[in-house]
Amino acid sequence: MTTEPYASKKTISVDFDHTITVTENEYEYGDEMPNHEVIEWMRDRYYEGHTLLVWTARPWSEAHIVAARLTEWDVRFHGLMMGKGGSDVYLDDKAVNVTVDGWQGDVPGILARQPWPPTNTGELAAEAPEVPADD
Repeated sequence: MTTEPYASKKTISVDFDHTITVTENEYEYGDEMPNHEVIEWMRDRYYEGHTLLVWTARPWSEAHIVAARLTEWDVRFHGLMMGKGGSDVYLDDKAVNVTVDGWQGDVPGILARQPWPPTNTGELAAEAPEVPADD
């Protein structure tokens, strides 16, 4: 039986490097090992009916490598997205850092938030907000 907040189906994007994988060297690929905790969490969400997307900053030319690892480790997912960009920091209102103990406890609160964008009812506000006059 599914319990809140996973009761309504969600789309969940999961990073490949350093989330689904663990490595000895942060900047060299090829020595990836599976992060069993994250993979099991993904498997649970998959079988609950959620849509799981694996998202990585790696280029499309490496999609076959990523797909091979996911298959080898029996990771359940619905889609693979490549090339998210090579930023040093991602600021995101829906992010969970899996390197922090207790990360699984953060996910329900994020999933329980109202969807974005909010539902548009088509109704206009009763009054327009006042705009300050230029002095």
